[in-house]
Amino acid sequence: MTTYTVGEIAKIIHVSSYTLRYYDKEGLLPFSKRDAAGRRIFDDKDLELFGVINCLKRTGMPVKKIGNFVKLYMAGDEALSERKIIFEKQKEVVRKQLEEIQSIYDYLNYVCWFLTKAQEAGTVNIKYSLQEKDVPEELRAAKARYDAIHIGKLE
Repeated sequence: MTTYTVGEIAKIIHVSSYTLRYYDKEGLLPFSKRDAAGRRIFDDKDLELFGVINCLKRTGMPVKKIGNFVKLYMAGDEALSERKIIFEKQKEVVRKQLEEIQSIYDYLNYVCWFLTKAQEAGTVNIKYSLQEKDVPEELRAAKARYDAIHIGKLE
């Protein structure tokens, strides 16, 4: 079985050694072992859990909640249901994040299109003469949102 140091794990999962030491301090690494010199060492099974921890952190899950998940992970098969519930809830969080990101992307796409048209016309005042039919269909919802934001009617 391969063993890894903190530095090696940090490189593999693309976080700093400081981050891993912070995780350890916060109780996220109760599975860590120490070598004869007192350095933390990890194995392939630990690497898998690091991947899960890193994934949860990247979704915005707070460290304390990740710590709760790690405890459930360490409990083994008896905590499968609870672990699944955590992932389902986090999946919903990410779905909402994706919707928000898509909305932002659509808005940026519309503004880029509009600014191209404004450059062609030599003025941003074309916004006053643009009609819905002038806007590409795939950008109309974003334009409506843009207009609502700038008119101040967005709820």
